[in-house]
Amino acid sequence: MLFIEKMKFIIRFLETFLPLFVFLVLLGGVASAFGQQTATPASPQPDYINPDRPGFGSNSFTMGRGKFEIEMGLDYEIHDDLGVRNRQLYIPTSLRYGINDRFEVRLDTNGASLLDAGSTTIGYSPLGPGFKWHLLNPISAVRPSVAIIGNYYPKTGSSAFAATSPQADLALLVNYDLVKGGMYSMGPDFGIAESDNGNGKTFFNLFYAMTINYNPGPSANWFIGCGGQNPENENGRNRLEVDAGYAWVIGLNTQYDISFGTRVSGQNGAHPFLMVGYSYRF
Repeated sequence: MLFIEKMKFIIRFLETFLPLFVFLVLLGGVASAFGQQTATPASPQPDYINPDRPGFGSNSFTMGRGKFEIEMGLDYEIHDDLGVRNRQLYIPTSLRYGINDRFEVRLDTNGASLLDAGSTTIGYSPLGPGFKWHLLNPISAVRPSVAIIGNYYPKTGSSAFAATSPQADLALLVNYDLVKGGMYSMGPDFGIAESDNGNGKTFFNLFYAMTINYNPGPSANWFIGCGGQNPENENGRNRLEVDAGYAWVIGLNTQYDISFGTRVSGQNGAHPFLMVGYSYRF
């Protein structure tokens, strides 16, 4: 019982202070970025694919002019937020195109979706056109990479997955190299969203993510991370989830990934989930 109480205390601590920590890291990154404009640029590196998957957050790097990328996954989740234990399956998909070296347009969705809660429901999740705008390039461990990303989700989707009202989100993305050479890096995100309450109305919430990466070579990326939303629904509390995984880059334009995680607080998150994914840049 003492161990359980200690774990509950740790979870409450994370719920309270993790969003603030992510925000302060982002604020420090932006301040550092604008304060180090005279630093010497790093040497050019091979242009490896750098998808926004896996993990809760997105990275701060854009596609590059004229490049197109498709990112797809298979996401298996177990939930208990409907009052009964249920299984959900999604095919999250992102289509990304680089307008120039700093700006991309994109289409994001959870794709074809399945809910098994005694009976099976099949449909598709809302589509969200959006953008990513890369603001600042990294300079070694001196200056981080900074971008903003936004999506708008109109009333799309079908069956149990259909949106009852439009939704939108906007986030600030930062990537740090924790050591010179980028073997260890950190990616905090922090944003605001207008979310569907399921009854034709919306509510505002904050969302955040933190990812720590270990890159022993250009083709391998191990990571651990967390992500949250506060509140998770109109009258809810903070939701916090954790995950870990591995991404394997083949050549310059292909990536495979696998990750797993679980909800540690809240009611709406998966408990647990398993994801595999594939990304290809044309």
